[in-house]
Amino acid sequence: AMAASAYDVARVPSLEANVRQQCADGTYDLDNNLALLKLYQFHPEKSDSAVVGRVLVKALTRLPASDYLMCTYLIPERVQEEELLAQVAAVAALLETCQFR
Repeated sequence: AMAASAYDVARVPSLEANVRQQCADGTYDLDNNLALLKLYQFHPEKSDSAVVGRVLVKALTRLPASDYLMCTYLIPERVQEEELLAQVAAVAALLETCQFR
């Protein structure tokens, strides 16, 4: 039953609220964010580009870890091409070329 509830579209508002909370208080919850992106995959009509952008920016704060890459794998290309998300991707490309030592 637990696995089935993971893909329950009714979870979207609480997962989105968690993303807003992460942005407000500087916390980070990769599991929440991946679950939300996966639900957006299954229910594209629920997808909110602004929230996706927040998830991606939060993931960028974890470089050089692969969180950002994991997130992008769950985002359809048509969504990634939207202006806001294309701007995040441009920043990501710049950050990923930096040396972190």
